Amino acid sequence: MPLLFSITIVLGCLTAAALGAGLTGLFVYRKLGHKPAGERWAVAIFPLSLVSLLAAYGAKIWDVIFDIHSWIRFQKTFVVALGYPLYYGPDSGPALASIYGPVSVFAFLPATLTHDPFWALRIACFLAAAFCLFPALWIFLRQAKGHPQANLWGWIAFACFAFWSLFLTSLRYATFTVHADAPTLGLSALACVCLLLRPHPDHKGWLLASALAAVLSVWSKQIAVPIVLALPLYVYLADGWQTAKRFTFGLFLTGLVISGFFLLTFDPQAMFFNMFTIPSRHDYRDGGTLLVFLKSAIRLLRETVIMLLIGLPAFWPLLRTRTKFQSRADWLKMNPWFLFYFVGFWMAPLAILSNVKVGGSINTLSFGNYFFLLGTILAFLNWKDLAPGEGLAFFRLKIKPHGALLLMLVSLMLPGLGSAYYRIIQLPKHYDFAAAAYDYIRKHPGETYFARLDLLHLLGEGQLYHTVDGLMDRHWADMPIQGERLNAFLPPHGKHLLFIEENHHWLFPQDEYPVGYHHTEEFPEFLAYPRARTVNP
Repeated sequence: MPLLFSITIVLGCLTAAALGAGLTGLFVYRKLGHKPAGERWAVAIFPLSLVSLLAAYGAKIWDVIFDIHSWIRFQKTFVVALGYPLYYGPDSGPALASIYGPVSVFAFLPATLTHDPFWALRIACFLAAAFCLFPALWIFLRQAKGHPQANLWGWIAFACFAFWSLFLTSLRYATFTVHADAPTLGLSALACVCLLLRPHPDHKGWLLASALAAVLSVWSKQIAVPIVLALPLYVYLADGWQTAKRFTFGLFLTGLVISGFFLLTFDPQAMFFNMFTIPSRHDYRDGGTLLVFLKSAIRLLRETVIMLLIGLPAFWPLLRTRTKFQSRADWLKMNPWFLFYFVGFWMAPLAILSNVKVGGSINTLSFGNYFFLLGTILAFLNWKDLAPGEGLAFFRLKIKPHGALLLMLVSLMLPGLGSAYYRIIQLPKHYDFAAAAYDYIRKHPGETYFARLDLLHLLGEGQLYHTVDGLMDRHWADMPIQGERLNAFLPPHGKHLLFIEENHHWLFPQDEYPVGYHHTEEFPEFLAYPRARTVNP
């Protein structure tokens, strides 16, 4: 079926679904004339917001095959699925981008059930989004209980959270890139949710589940290590010293078991070399001056301020409800949103530190912003505990939290629907570099090295080569791979190095691949470096 015809069909179906959802909402609004205005508007708006959300997420997940970063980071999961070691030592094997824990690799294993790399990557992207969204949905639905139309308000809060995850830069990267961030954030949030859902403070099952999720998050990506400090402190503040001791023991016990399992499963020396030795030797960008740290802090603060502003209608009445007779523990139990802000503040310093390291990107800041957003949206669901007149006075208007939540959803769902239309319309303009490379690799195995598309080499010709990101990690750690070791894990009959989006030609021997690239007719968007001489196999 021609691409343009398929796109026309998809656009037509999306338009019909949006119109149908809008009309359904209008019909239901009129039928529920006896209900309070807030509930009527919530029921009326929700169908269109759901269509908008599904369309926006579906389009983003479909487009993941055009994301070079997801291709390189997903490779590790297939490495494990096909029986190769995940970690290699300093003097053995290819350089892989394996500087994070194994949990984030295992998390995407269901996507390897298909060996079609394009569908596998889309399934992995869906899993990444699910890791980020599931803890939010769970806590929102539980927090909304006790109010009429509880499930509806929980879903509305979830839709707001999901839309913000689409529009805020750091969260969009974490949610839709196949990387360690999504499972790490999801497990960290799950640890918080398990604490909040305890039927009583000393419930061993929920405390152990929280401890397990926290430990797994650290073994997913090392940046999550502050959570094993933040959660026991929060438990101490909310429930006292005895409960905090039990929880800390649970962290120790689960940490011992999980760490022992991974030390037995992988080569400990190779694993620690990749997870700790290499990252610890990475320098700070631009010399690590104070200005560099301030820039990263401002990037984090920019999105945090947005969340504080949108949460003002919820925070204002909640903060005013505490009286001088109310204990700290009681206030924390009545305000579960505070846990996520507490964890976010603990995560933020390491997020900034990781951002200023060479190779650090905007995704590291999601380890503060994700929790701030969770706390902000969750605060809106506390409004059922407020007195009827409570709200934020704005001139002569009194903005109630539930009304602010609906206004937020309306303001987000329309741009969300627009983003879905835009991505679908732009689809024919994308250069499908991965499809072109995969087709060539299968027809001409061992002849060309497509940088950052090592997964396609692995599936197309059954060869595990160096990854550019792995080579860069070694270079930044002042442990470059050169000479025979470099050539041992590159295509043996290689005629070209090809790069797209980013040029890493400097990592390869200049005498073998001289400076001076060109564009070939077969790969017009790639930078092609021809090999100066042929090396005999």
